[in-house]
Amino acid sequence: TIDDAAESFYVILSGCVGIFRGTRSDEDSAKYLSSSGRKLVMENRDNFGDVVSYLQAGGIFGYVDFFLKRERSLCAVCSKDGTIVAKITRSHLKELQNKNEDLHRVLEKILLQVSLAELANFDVA
Repeated sequence: TIDDAAESFYVILSGCVGIFRGTRSDEDSAKYLSSSGRKLVMENRDNFGDVVSYLQAGGIFGYVDFFLKRERSLCAVCSKDGTIVAKITRSHLKELQNKNEDLHRVLEKILLQVSLAELANFDVA
C-alpha cells in the first residue's frame, strides 16, 4: 500500500491488477494486494483514486520503488477474481544470484527494461 516500505515486487501470473494513485476512502471496500493469503479483489474502483494502469498476466509492478528502496508511491489492487501474483523479495533475488548467475542477469535485464518503460510513462506532474 502507499507509504509502505517496498520490500518486494510482484509478477502477475494470472488475472489483472489495477494500479492507482491515491488512497482508499473506505477501509472495508476492498483488500489491498498483500502476501497474507486473503482473497484480494477490488470491489469498488471509486475508492482507490486515479487509475494509473491495469496490468495483465506477465506484468511486473512495484519494482521501481523496490529497486530505489523507497516507500510505495502507488496502490496495487487485484481487479479480477482468481488473480495470482508471485511476490519476489531481496532474499529471493540473492538466492537466485547464488544458484544461477546467468538467470539472475537475464532477470535483472528484464527488470531494468520494465523500469525504464514504467518511468517513461510516469506522469511527473
